[in-house]
Amino acid sequence: MSAHPPVLTWQHRDDDLVLLVNNTSTVVPAEIAEQLTATHPDWMRDPARDLLITEDLLGREAGQARQKAVQLAEEIATEAIRVTELANEVKRRRWRSRRQLEQQRRQASAALRELTGEHTRVSEHLHRLQHLIVALRGFVLDLDFTDGLLGEASRGWRRLSLRPAYIETYRGEDDFLLADIRGPARATRTAWGAVALDAEDVTHGWRRDEDEPNLDTEPGDLIGPWELGYLPRTGEVYAVRRATYLDDELWLMGEGFRDRDATRAMLNELHRHKREPNSLLLAAETIHAAQLRHVRPPRTEPAPRLPGTQQPNLDGSVGGDTA
Repeated sequence: MSAHPPVLTWQHRDDDLVLLVNNTSTVVPAEIAEQLTATHPDWMRDPARDLLITEDLLGREAGQARQKAVQLAEEIATEAIRVTELANEVKRRRWRSRRQLEQQRRQASAALRELTGEHTRVSEHLHRLQHLIVALRGFVLDLDFTDGLLGEASRGWRRLSLRPAYIETYRGEDDFLLADIRGPARATRTAWGAVALDAEDVTHGWRRDEDEPNLDTEPGDLIGPWELGYLPRTGEVYAVRRATYLDDELWLMGEGFRDRDATRAMLNELHRHKREPNSLLLAAETIHAAQLRHVRPPRTEPAPRLPGTQQPNLDGSVGGDTA
């Protein structure tokens, strides 16, 4: 990496929007320039942030369009069944009693055509938004930056965002604790008496394309919904997704990390990349590679559980009556 990120400025030339990079000019494609000026009509001052905020806003709009398309598809299926049922009922009735049903069938058919037309319009809009996102990312990638916000974005967008096959998944923190065959080593008792992960070096804001845009943040905040933590007593590194708009999910990223200092050094180095897109996947790859250099720790027998529950017995005492 260079010592300083490139100096970026906007310039308008005739009908073109031009990006100046250290005095080298690049014409912005018309469809991206149109979106940029629509998103920032009065304050296009910082090209890197302008581009990233625009990409974020396009993603949010695409997410809304995707949800609307799913909703309309469900309504279309329901209305289509109603049209079919009414048509069948009309056939079964004598001609004198068909009139009212036939009118209902025509109204239902009209509603079905309207829903289908709206679904087509929403789907075309979604396709357009997805095209703009790909085009904007492609423009940034073609600039080939290695530093600054756009360099971080380029590195992240080049990563795969799908969950690696070697990751163990759980339905959140509670599910992870209930599956603990190491006994109560993963857990601690909070000040208010609840059971929680006994984690250290917890960091927040890790990112993955599948879970973004992050609707719990402002556009351009570069903050993801994932938390990364280290369980020194078990030598495990985990990531947990916490978002108001998504279900909780926990990934067991790696095991066998008994050397606390080395593990913390690895996590600190990863932290520098946290705001990059798909930083969670970079963490997963790095942690998995480090795990392969260690011997997998032996599993232990399941710990005692509290009587009548699946909660770990943190006190270590055996439940039941004593003679």
